[in-house]
Amino acid sequence: MPVKFYAHTPVESLGERGALFEVARGLLERYGGADAPPFALVANVVPDRSPAWRGYELTQIDALLLGESFVALLDFKSVARPVIGEENTRWAIVKRDNRLDHDVLGGSKINPFLQLKHARHQWSHFFREATEPLLAEGEPSPFDWNELSGRVVFYPWLHHESRLFAPPIWLRFLSARHVAADAAATTAGFRLTPALMRALAEDVLQAQVWDLTRYIRHSIFTLALVRSDGSPPHSYPIYAHSQVTIGRSSANDIIIDDGYKRSSRYHARLVADDEDVRLYDEGSRHGTYVNERLVPPAGQRLKIGDRIEFGRGVGEQRAQVATGFIEPPRGQHPHDSRWTL
Repeated sequence: MPVKFYAHTPVESLGERGALFEVARGLLERYGGADAPPFALVANVVPDRSPAWRGYELTQIDALLLGESFVALLDFKSVARPVIGEENTRWAIVKRDNRLDHDVLGGSKINPFLQLKHARHQWSHFFREATEPLLAEGEPSPFDWNELSGRVVFYPWLHHESRLFAPPIWLRFLSARHVAADAAATTAGFRLTPALMRALAEDVLQAQVWDLTRYIRHSIFTLALVRSDGSPPHSYPIYAHSQVTIGRSSANDIIIDDGYKRSSRYHARLVADDEDVRLYDEGSRHGTYVNERLVPPAGQRLKIGDRIEFGRGVGEQRAQVATGFIEPPRGQHPHDSRWTL
């Protein structure tokens, strides 16, 4: 398999784990074939765990993505609302009431950009020296470490209303789901071989091979989106450690037909851990309902058989209601009339 996964230190944060799995899932879907270009994803590199690195003053890396023509530091941010920020200011989240919450942190720095800028400087110096022993005498390095890049990766997405400054050429702001596509568009005048990727991950970073496939392909529920006109439902697997956005905008993971006017463009969000799924309303105009009860601001845990409505109407307006059911994972077939309208 061209995509290899590694872990330096266990990933404890639920938000970082979800973002990591989203990136890994995208890489597998896009580059899982035998003829695809190679990639290596190294999770949670913590320098304090490696005494030999202490002289470099290195910072922790949420993930490192290695491709044939790039090496990128990934910094995960779990944000579902618009973000506003400049190069040298604190980054703010826009709340539903349009107030600002200065909550997008950058470690010891004032914001994620400055955090990555510092990390890039320190890690490029380390990689330049650490990879020299991997090369034959007189052999030029296959990678110019001055080209080390960075990505601020928002999970579940970089909201379309965010207002961030134009980043320098080495940096990009993007959603977790777009990391794989971004990797395909990144080119440079050098080439990392699979052997060198493996040496960087295992020898330089001292990471261990991590079999992520059983995690990122583990579906714990299925959302069946049912149209009120009686047409067949569309089923969407809900994976462990994932966040799924729902609404009429094409930017969502699950897109509600634009004809359902009582559903908002950015209506709701599903958040899954190992076993459970919680549903949150994202400030929709007509509300989100589970079994005819309004979802509270703190969200609601879902169970198999729940009936979800993304916006509600009465009388003839019910034709404008998009309805969802939570089904068992694919491969298990319910024998109950609740599963159809």
